[in-house]
This record gives sequence, C-alpha cells and structure tokens, in this order.
Amino acid sequence: MATPFLSALRALYPQSHLCLAIRPYAVDLMRGSSLVDEIITHTPGDPKGWRGAWRFGRRLRGERFDLAFSLSNSMTTALEMYFARIPNRLGYAGDGRRPLLTRSLPKSLRWDAKGALRPMVDYYLGLLKLVGADPTSFDRRYRLDIASDQDQAVDAWLERQGLAETTPLFALNPGAKAGASKLWLPERFAAVADGLTEAFGGAAILLGGPGEEALLAKIAALTSGRVIDSGRDILGLGDLKALVARLDLMVTNDTGPRAVAQALGVPTVVILGPYDPGLTAANNEGSRLLLEDLPCRPCNRPVCPLKHHACMKSIGSNQVLQAAFELLAQS
Repeated sequence: MATPFLSALRALYPQSHLCLAIRPYAVDLMRGSSLVDEIITHTPGDPKGWRGAWRFGRRLRGERFDLAFSLSNSMTTALEMYFARIPNRLGYAGDGRRPLLTRSLPKSLRWDAKGALRPMVDYYLGLLKLVGADPTSFDRRYRLDIASDQDQAVDAWLERQGLAETTPLFALNPGAKAGASKLWLPERFAAVADGLTEAFGGAAILLGGPGEEALLAKIAALTSGRVIDSGRDILGLGDLKALVARLDLMVTNDTGPRAVAQALGVPTVVILGPYDPGLTAANNEGSRLLLEDLPCRPCNRPVCPLKHHACMKSIGSNQVLQAAFELLAQS
C-alpha cells in the first residue's frame, strides 16, 4: 500500500537516488521494483529497541541521505533517521516522535472529519504535503514488479505440481496473521475450491506461509477436486508474488496477498470480517468485497469478543462462488 507513495516520489524527484529501508521479511516482495534504486535492511543479529535503531542509523549515516520519510509511525524508525543525521526527516508526529522529525503532520490525520479511518494509501500520500506537493494529484494504484529469477522459480514450482502453463489457476488464501477473527471457515474454502474446479477445470492452489501448514492440509482433505497444497512446498514472498501474477482468480481473507493480487490486476474475492474496510479502500475495481452489515462490526479485534464470529460465519460459500463467477465472466 506504500507503492503509490514511492511512485509519487519517483515523479517528484526523477534524478534522485531513492532508497527503501524495510524489514528483512519484505525485501523479496519489493525486489525487482522499478520504483526504487536501492533496498537496505537490518542485518541478522541487530538488537531491538534504541540499540538497534542506533546501529541501523549509523549504517544509514554512511549513505549521506538528504531527505527521509518515515511511513511507519513507530518511534524506532524516527530514531533511525535521527541517528543517521539525515537533515530532512519527515513523518507523522505522535507517540513522542515530533522532536526527532524536522517536519511533521499531526497523527490525527489518520482519521477523516467523520472519524473514519483514511485508506492507508491516502495516509501515506498525505506526507507529500510536507514537500509542497498535492497528494490527490498522484496515482493511487498499487505497483509491484517481478524479478526474472522469481518468474523462473515459479515456472519450476508449477512444474513440480504438474501444472501446465494453460491450466486455469485459482488461489485460495485461508490464513491471516492478524488473528483468528479474520479467518473464514475451512469447510467453506473447500466448497469454493470444488465449485471453481468443477465449473472451470484447472486447479485450486491453497496459499499459506510457515505455521499455516495444518490449516491448508485440513482444507485439502475436505476437497474432492484438484487441489495443490502449497504448505508442502512453501513459496517465499517474492516467488508468491510471481505466482499470483499467473492466477485467474484469488479468493482471500483480508490479508497481505489480497493487496499483491490487486497490484498485479488479478480478480479477487475478499471475505471481509471484523476490520474497518476503510483502511484498504483503494484498488478495489477488480475485486468483490463481501461483508455483512452487523451492529458489532467493525470491531478491529484479532479475536471475536462476542465469541460468535458472526461477521465471517454469515458469509456463505455460494455467495463467494457467485462473486467469483461474476469476476471471471468480466475478465
């Protein structure tokens, strides 16, 4: 969701060297991007807290940057920029960060005049006001690029699964790192997988990461069509990105792979649960968002405080299949 901001920076400073400082887990996701010239990240063994910020800031100091934006609202990122002695340090204030920034906007801009959360895309783009630019004049579309070795890795992965290039591919993403409240029912994911392969042939790929192998195996055991359990051959984020680009459709909870699919123009059915849909209210033109209007949502809780999980249980597999069929007919 930060890629529109990076694209805007590239347009504003076409002759500049743009460096993206990110956590190690996200490097492969951004590798191959045309939006930045360099990616820098923490090294294994870096300590947490201010000691880690000091060490990373010292590394950044050697790069002699002129300007830095903190997209994160964390104290750590503000400390890193401060310790790097970057002369222009921009970001949102709040949580004690203001003295570390040379220019800032109030954190209260996270919400609009009605108290609703702004989309993350607009929140990030809003920082452009600090350099005199109009945030509304830039493209809000997500952007991801795929490195050639990531494409080659997916070619090999599909070959290992016995899938030809012409095989229709439908991905189901049943996990969610944010908590159990975002999880749709495994048996309903299985029903959707069977419905798609019965109608169109091809294969349903169950996507997941480390720690989600048991969930994927449970869904696979409930299906009768052709299903590929990626928990048996897990893809890293960079290779996952390249696989998503090959899909005909993704069905997903409200998680990170949803944004990957939207960035790559893949039709996406999103099963929204307890979280505020305003956070991700961008790039939804090729998506169907399924949510129920219940008095308890959005609660933005990782676990259902009422124990009934009604926001997810009220969405049936037939609703998801209907949305999927409509998207496939359009595409």
